[in-house]
Amino acid sequence: MKVSKNEILFIYDSSDMQQREGLAYAKSLRHYEVKELDVQNDSITQLQLSNLSEKLGVTAKELIRVDNESHFSEVMDLDGHDMLDYLTSNLKMLKTPIVVYYDHAKFIGSQYELMKEDGINSVSNVQTSRTMKQRKEE
Repeated sequence: MKVSKNEILFIYDSSDMQQREGLAYAKSLRHYEVKELDVQNDSITQLQLSNLSEKLGVTAKELIRVDNESHFSEVMDLDGHDMLDYLTSNLKMLKTPIVVYYDHAKFIGSQYELMKEDGINSVSNVQTSRTMKQRKEE
């Protein structure tokens, strides 16, 4: 799960339409090359999950997606190592989407979040007619 400075790793669940849209937005970023990891089809090791939780600044238990409360309570009784073992075998339970940078990682709340960070939505140098009119008056 090595990520270079000009790359991001987008971890997502392809069964979720919004997360697939998030991947598409991530691939449109100007400043990063995007690698992807789909929890439906790919695998990840315990060590990679451990590194991921460190980069996110969360415990292994906080990596679990909370969908089914009864199942969740059984899983939450596991200790850190067993939790990582469980997640390795049940990667679909990983809370996604996650973006991994070379030095940190974060959970993504919106598919537009990455675009804002990349500066795509920042103010451009396009002059409006008002700006041009103000310059003529000066």
